[in-house]
Amino acid sequence: MEKEKFYRILEFNRINKKEISTACMQFYAMLNRQNAFVIPDIQSLAKMLFTREDYKFVHIPLNSKEIGACQLRINGQRYLVINTSKSLANNNFAVAHDLYHLMIQEYSSENGIEVYLDNYDEDKNEMYANAFAGNIMMPSEDFIQTASFIKNSLSLGNKEEDKAYLNELTMIINLMEYYKTTYMSVVIRFFELELWDKNDVRLVDALLYQNNEDDQRKIFGQLSKAKGRNSIMEPTKEDDFEILMEEAKVKAKKLLELGIMTKQDFDYRLRELKGYYESVKGDIR
Repeated sequence: MEKEKFYRILEFNRINKKEISTACMQFYAMLNRQNAFVIPDIQSLAKMLFTREDYKFVHIPLNSKEIGACQLRINGQRYLVINTSKSLANNNFAVAHDLYHLMIQEYSSENGIEVYLDNYDEDKNEMYANAFAGNIMMPSEDFIQTASFIKNSLSLGNKEEDKAYLNELTMIINLMEYYKTTYMSVVIRFFELELWDKNDVRLVDALLYQNNEDDQRKIFGQLSKAKGRNSIMEPTKEDDFEILMEEAKVKAKKLLELGIMTKQDFDYRLRELKGYYESVKGDIR
């Protein structure tokens, strides 16, 4: 990410802090909660919420390296597709991002495809969605307390000798693991909560330079191996298409038996569903 863009994001989040907070409280109210809390599994929660809104929550490994999630509308059914070719951390942030569009902004793609890209798009609604995602995944009070706990618990090096900002990077990695989210979302949270000084140009440059998924994948691969669990930086490659296809067949067969649907329409709808799957399995951009 370019430094100028990074500062524009921080400024946007600062100026719109009240609106972002209101959106978060609206979201918590949907969950019958009065206060912010750490969501243990954002995807499981989102699946319940999206089902309530008549959305199918689908995992498909797309070929695209940029698409994090997309909305589809096929045969009248709405889908939120998560690109499982991306890392689990990216999937989680993409889901939180789309919670804003679908539950707060109440926007859905009526035709074709609506895409979430992992590039911090500077469209106003996309910036609101990213800020919202960061807030609900890393609530302010919990983030501040957890960051402080990590800082005090780890054997961090002498700040005067820490030319490569290894202390800060260690904290970021631990918070990524704790919240199961992306590198840049944690970095932005540190600065917008003023735990780190945005005017420290050397720190900002160093952290933006370290925003490299290949390096992060190696680090988390080692951590996960030591802890005996899957890395948040690895793609799950989960694919729900066969389950979706079976559900569509059962539903269509009932309509066929009731005489509501013809055999020709039955075949057409299944072909259309498979056609969409094959198109998004490639690069839909």
